[in-house]
Amino acid sequence: MREQDGGEAVTEYQQRTVIVPDALIAQVRGLVVLIAGEGQAGFCPRRVLQGASTWWLSSGPIEAAMVPLIEDPAAMHAACVEAGAPTTLAQCKQLLAACIVDPRTGDDLPAVLAEHGMQYAPDPES
Repeated sequence: MREQDGGEAVTEYQQRTVIVPDALIAQVRGLVVLIAGEGQAGFCPRRVLQGASTWWLSSGPIEAAMVPLIEDPAAMHAACVEAGAPTTLAQCKQLLAACIVDPRTGDDLPAVLAEHGMQYAPDPES
């Protein structure tokens, strides 16, 4: 966070795309809620497909202070320990290694998906 001229705290954001394998989405969402609060319960709401495999996508602004938690296993582990999650550093390394984290969002998102052989899943109503 930084302060504006009036002394108010202003939250800084960075852009990130996070793509989580289906097998890990419940664990990831649980950790996100534990660390960031119930307001983040819907983390990675969009389904994407990689062949027959389902992944979950979140793309857009993220609080700058949270970025290390999705990019650095040691930072993720420290946050988990602080939040009381029984997670080891090795588990954090495995979790982040299994996920895709990319700084590109918005108009660049189709390229990110294409690089990983992914496409948006059809909506359930389709």
